[in-house]
Formats: sequence, structure tokens, C-alpha cells
Amino acid sequence: MANATAKTEPIDADQPLRVFWNSSEHWVGHSIADVKAMFFANYGDDPETQEQAEDFSPCDDASELSINTDTERGVVKQTCAAWVAENGRGFLCSEDY
Repeated sequence: MANATAKTEPIDADQPLRVFWNSSEHWVGHSIADVKAMFFANYGDDPETQEQAEDFSPCDDASELSINTDTERGVVKQTCAAWVAENGRGFLCSEDY
């Protein structure tokens, strides 16, 4: 999957990468602050995006996440830790599109 994240410097880079979500999007970052910085870089820093960013919470590395990859792989189900290893830091997926 292509990572469509705006380029930002990592925050809390000494922390391991993990998946975070805000009830509609999944992002990979080092911390909630790191994810929020990428989120604002992509969507802007207005009252609506600030409200959406407040909902970010970490996902358990062992929890499974199914993503439609829009490739010949189709829908792939794997752990959050596996998605982190495959995609690295940035936007992972959205339930809205």
C-alpha cells in the first residue's frame, strides 16, 4: 500500500511505531503526538480536524485489522504489528474510503 502521509519529522522517535486510530482512520506513529502532527499536516489544523485528532488511541499490536489493499492481494487481515512492519510510519487506512 502506498503511504500518502505528508512529510513530517517524527515526534517521540525513541518510541516504537504502533497503530493508532480515531474511529475512522488508522495511522502508524511513535505516539499520539506524532500521529496528530501527521494528521494536521495532511488535513490542516482547524477546529474540525482538532476534534477528530482528539479521538486517537493506540491499538494493541496483537489485534487484527482487515484492510482492502486495492491490489491483487484484495482484503488482507493481519495484526497491527504486521501492518506496522509492512507500511512504516504514516497513514494506514480509512473506514470512510
